[in-house]
Amino acid sequence: VAAAARAERINPRSARKIWHKYLETGTTHERPGSGCLSKLTPANKRLIVRTVHKNCRMPFAEVGNLVNSSAMLVRNVLRPHSYHRRVVKPKPYLKPKHKDGRLSWARENANRCGWDHVAWSDESYMYLGGSRNRVFITRRAGEKYKEDCLIPTFTQSPIRVMVWGCVMQDWKGPLITLEYPGGKGGSMTGARYIAQVLKGAWKPFHAAAVRDLGREVLFQQDGEPSHRAEVTQKWL
Repeated sequence: VAAAARAERINPRSARKIWHKYLETGTTHERPGSGCLSKLTPANKRLIVRTVHKNCRMPFAEVGNLVNSSAMLVRNVLRPHSYHRRVVKPKPYLKPKHKDGRLSWARENANRCGWDHVAWSDESYMYLGGSRNRVFITRRAGEKYKEDCLIPTFTQSPIRVMVWGCVMQDWKGPLITLEYPGGKGGSMTGARYIAQVLKGAWKPFHAAAVRDLGREVLFQQDGEPSHRAEVTQKWL
């Protein structure tokens, strides 16, 4: 018993108790009826599971009110079903065509090798001020990116700064602040993208990476309008 306890990395005293229990009862499981009686009926438990499955953002306290129970008891009922309270994952709002395009790209490149010489670039807004409170949901493992378990984010805020950066394996590219006027016609155009990003940040980084790696470095973008502009494609 001691050797088995060491092999399984458990306390020797606990191992002996388990062994004696097996000799007495023929099993290591708890006997039926042991422990406190449940305050919830099987129907109540099924209602709790159905409720969180349909509405993952409902707090445990509100779910408990449906069966006249506490949030702690609701949590205990959901645990065997692998439901846990988690912070929702914020994701940029994507239209169906955006999702289809990303999925097609992932499938086309699923078996591709040689990603070590690909530079991944992106622009993002850095927000200053505003509410950034966490939102909780109830989900199971593997449902982190399920549609109902995500919260869409929109590029709207009274105070924000857009930055651009790129990374590749073992390399960290420059991080720059993009400058462009607001209002009508003040978005990131192909000409501004070339001047600030391609010429100002990407070109020197690309030259240094090619010199050190001794091979060409591929530039991966996400297909924004300024990336697809004719002047941008001609420059690249």
